[in-house]
Amino acid sequence: MAALTLSLIGDITRAADPDPGAAPLQTAPPQRTPPQQALVLQPSVGLEEIYTDNVDLSATDRVSDLISRLYLSLDATLDTARSQGHLDGSVGYDFYARQSFRSGFYGTGNGAASYALVPDLLTLKADASTADGALSIIGYSATDRRGAPDVAQLTTFDVGPELSGRTPDGLEVKAAARFTQILYSNASGGPLLLLPSNDSIGQFTAAVATDASRPLQLENSAEYLRDTQDFTTVSDIQSVIYRVGAFGLIGRVGYDYITQDQLHISAPTGSVGFEYKPNNSSTLTVETGSRYNRPAWTANATIEFSPRLLATAAYVEEVEPDQVGVARSYFAFTQAPLILPPPLVPTSFGVPPNVANATSFARTATFRGAYHDDANSLSVSGSWADREYLTIPGQDKTLVIDAAYTRTMRPDLSLTVHADYGRSFESPTFPESTAIGGTIELAYRLNSHTDLTLNFSRSQTRQLGLGGELVTENAVYETIRRAF
Repeated sequence: MAALTLSLIGDITRAADPDPGAAPLQTAPPQRTPPQQALVLQPSVGLEEIYTDNVDLSATDRVSDLISRLYLSLDATLDTARSQGHLDGSVGYDFYARQSFRSGFYGTGNGAASYALVPDLLTLKADASTADGALSIIGYSATDRRGAPDVAQLTTFDVGPELSGRTPDGLEVKAAARFTQILYSNASGGPLLLLPSNDSIGQFTAAVATDASRPLQLENSAEYLRDTQDFTTVSDIQSVIYRVGAFGLIGRVGYDYITQDQLHISAPTGSVGFEYKPNNSSTLTVETGSRYNRPAWTANATIEFSPRLLATAAYVEEVEPDQVGVARSYFAFTQAPLILPPPLVPTSFGVPPNVANATSFARTATFRGAYHDDANSLSVSGSWADREYLTIPGQDKTLVIDAAYTRTMRPDLSLTVHADYGRSFESPTFPESTAIGGTIELAYRLNSHTDLTLNFSRSQTRQLGLGGELVTENAVYETIRRAF
């Protein structure tokens, strides 16, 4: 099922620092166990058969179709003394039995690579992701298929050097230059009138901090960012953190300068707040103050209630074009494995909803919780986005909630139930609407190399204006995959 929450991953980690573009200062890289081989390749081939009762996602003239998908996948890992990388991707072809004009190639995947130019000091890093998804929650498909109406392909790529080191007197120094591209393409069976614009973004961040293990920590972080839509932002923030036991007091002052065409913001920023660490795996920070000549709040929490029950939440406010917001969310997605416990780390990055070619004052709140034991896993996530546009009339407000439960009945047999809900309250480009979807999946491992999955999915969307158009789709599909 084309889950709505794929468009929202990454935002959870964005409130960890008032300068979201800077690499986290206090996060140590995870300990890696070197593999026996420097390069490990795991190819696989799969065949999927999908039956849908509403291939056009029409409210009136429902047409069924059978879709055959043949795909190749590759899971690759590289680990040497100076190079690390991972690729998880698939390419294939969706063949529609009736509506052949919807047939076409598709690709999806995530990749990351790094090379130590100067070991323990300077590293060249690159990340890439591509996925398709609906541009809005209106009429989204019950299945993730090429050629469905309103589907776009989002490809995100960033590359640049990162410097990280410590001076002889104990100062932590970090700097990074990053070039990012956000590329949209039409993946539907017809024209896309509201396809977002592509964007290229150049960014430089730098940060200096004293030793975080001492009671008093001082930080200075700066960012310069410019994109091809003539959006430019420059910021510099000085921070003071005083810790006593599990508590810490936070104070920040700085300045923001933003310009884009007729938009000009030049304003001081300041905030005060607190930090609380109830255990070694949990952190809660809350700050309030002023930014962009507005009252400002930011919050971030990662809580380990027990080794089996974890949660993370964040709230962040930012002035940015939607495409820059996508880039920042993607960077946070790539950093999540360094910040969050494994059960809370998102596994894919998807198309965000209701993207406009405009700049907004964006308020984003996110939550994710996870429970797991030997036989059960449960995850619940939610996101609230409120974008007040500054360069066009209008405002966008979108809520998405997602839940998934997996029961492992035997080592070779599991059952997953997934549900999601989306609500677009207002938008300058899309009508107010709701979306409800769900999937039941039975996965069976035939042998050590072959997996079989059976799925039933349903989606239902309703426009709350324009006559209340209702669109539903039911889909049944099976997938067999053979690994080599």
